[in-house]
Amino acid sequence: MTHRWRVRHVVAAVGGLLVLTSCTGGTAPESAESEESSTLSSLPTQPPGTVREIALTGGLTKSPPQGMDTMSVEDGGGFLAGPYFSLKVAWVATGPAITDHPMNRHVYEEPRRAAPGQELLVFQVDPSVRGGDWVLRDDQPAPVAELVVAGVAVKLEKSPLRSRGGSYTPSLDGAVAVASVPTGAPVSIRVTDTGRAQTLDLRTGRRAADAIGGYYRKTSQKVDWQREDVPIGFSVPAEGRSYRSTLDIGFKSLAPSRVMSDAIALLAPYSAKNGWAAPGRAWLKLPRPTVSGGPLSPSLTLRTSDQAAFRLRLPDGSELAALPGSHEVGLFLADVAEPGPDLTFDVPADFRTGAYVIRLGTGALVAEFRDAKVPARWSSGPAPVEIPINLS
Repeated sequence: MTHRWRVRHVVAAVGGLLVLTSCTGGTAPESAESEESSTLSSLPTQPPGTVREIALTGGLTKSPPQGMDTMSVEDGGGFLAGPYFSLKVAWVATGPAITDHPMNRHVYEEPRRAAPGQELLVFQVDPSVRGGDWVLRDDQPAPVAELVVAGVAVKLEKSPLRSRGGSYTPSLDGAVAVASVPTGAPVSIRVTDTGRAQTLDLRTGRRAADAIGGYYRKTSQKVDWQREDVPIGFSVPAEGRSYRSTLDIGFKSLAPSRVMSDAIALLAPYSAKNGWAAPGRAWLKLPRPTVSGGPLSPSLTLRTSDQAAFRLRLPDGSELAALPGSHEVGLFLADVAEPGPDLTFDVPADFRTGAYVIRLGTGALVAEFRDAKVPARWSSGPAPVEIPINLS
């Protein structure tokens, strides 16, 4: 979908007069034009090619400067996203000056004008937008944002590149940028993240050809598996006995990573563990279920091979195995143990629907018998479970 900036022509208060800053017909009286020109010429000039960033507190979107043409965009446009950031331009304003309007003073600090042949371009990155699929480690380079004017880049230091946060993460502060640019020159924001750059045209709100398409479609889904008691049977050959019990299995539990958050399926071009997917491919991350025991005697440990226990069934009926890995969990009564790392699948980039197939019965059982760990055998393991995935 193509998104264009919506332009709103605004009326400015200059020298006590109302002057239309952009109009489609007619002219202002000569006296008004003369007073406007005199007022603007008395303002300090922002040097050409400079960018002034004004830090904002409170995490709120501010109003554009009074007296400038303001541009906003519908949902979905004016937006960039990558592995560790997202950026949404709330609005862009252009004009010859930021005047001494009372509503301008508390945000833009002081009036100023553009030099001849220049215009002021002002924009705010929406501080309420969250994004990024991963959280940066301390030793990782952070994403870098630059304002690119006619091919010349200036680093933006204060515009927020929002790392991923939970539902209860407080809003962070933001910034407004004021740039002096050649009138009508191409102006864009370029963000470089984990070695790849993406560009957003501030004149049109459109992403450039370097946009990474996997970030601009539905990429996540809440997956539900209500915890249930699953009947099982097993034997311990060293003991010569058989047992029947239950396992409590599902995605929600009292584990710290699950008690306050939902289990999510995530499709992305980049994985923190595996890097960028190959051309035409993507990574699908799926949650590992939490498993706890019923009144088991003896105590059991479940060891699973990720490739055997976790599969993704595609619409054509074929199955993809999870990337190699393994996990071990003690089957205790309490369900506070962490479920372990999420599962990752290498899928086609155009993946939309499938079924997450979980076969915990393929896992190996280990029992405690006479202070030793000995093999146990399923007599009736947990039945396979299929969770629908739909990212259409």
